[in-house]
Amino acid sequence: MPTDRPLVVVDVGSQQLTGHTYSHRSLFDEPRCRYIGVDVVAGNNVDVVLRKPYGLPFDDDSVDVIVSGQTFEHIPFFWATMMDFARVVRPSGLVILSAPSRGHVHHRPHFDGWRFYSAGFQALGDFVGLECLEATTDYPPSAPETRRWDYSRARSYWGDTIGVFQKSAAYDAAAIAPVRSELLAWANRQAGSPEQLSTRGVTAAPRTLLRRTLRHARRLGRAARARMRSQAV
Repeated sequence: MPTDRPLVVVDVGSQQLTGHTYSHRSLFDEPRCRYIGVDVVAGNNVDVVLRKPYGLPFDDDSVDVIVSGQTFEHIPFFWATMMDFARVVRPSGLVILSAPSRGHVHHRPHFDGWRFYSAGFQALGDFVGLECLEATTDYPPSAPETRRWDYSRARSYWGDTIGVFQKSAAYDAAAIAPVRSELLAWANRQAGSPEQLSTRGVTAAPRTLLRRTLRHARRLGRAARARMRSQAV
């Protein structure tokens, strides 16, 4: 934690909807923290409204902590958002995510398309170049007779996955930058409600984006295989 300046904390998806009495701001309400609430629309607990849905208006390596709670399920292309988180967070900085692992579709805001398990968060960290320090899913208890998760209890209806990521020295900014640039541009071009996408159609992704994403995926695959070989020795 820095001692010569306030801790810069960015909360993505910070809008406090009607009926909600809690926000992340209360966790960082102290002189040592500079809390910035960010969302795609203006509202309560929002300090910065994004001009485009994908891409944060912050410099590289400028944010100490990014928190985003119950937001990623509402982001159509969440991997693009996460890739920009990796850009703006400082070396050794943290990204803290929470998102549902189950529960019904809720259209506040207008899109709800994803549920997450811990392995999904680990893969997301690998894709954007962040180290996943911890990822846990709040699974329901198992039914003794079947050993399957028991979703029948009311308290088991909702469950979350929480991930903590860090920008380590292994983050390869030069290799990721061209992938991120193409990905964010494409995500912003395609951004909109599901209704808008279905009426206007989705055009083919640019070949440069496909090539760079494939190269990035192959690089991740080679790194994963190297880790597996080193662990087997």
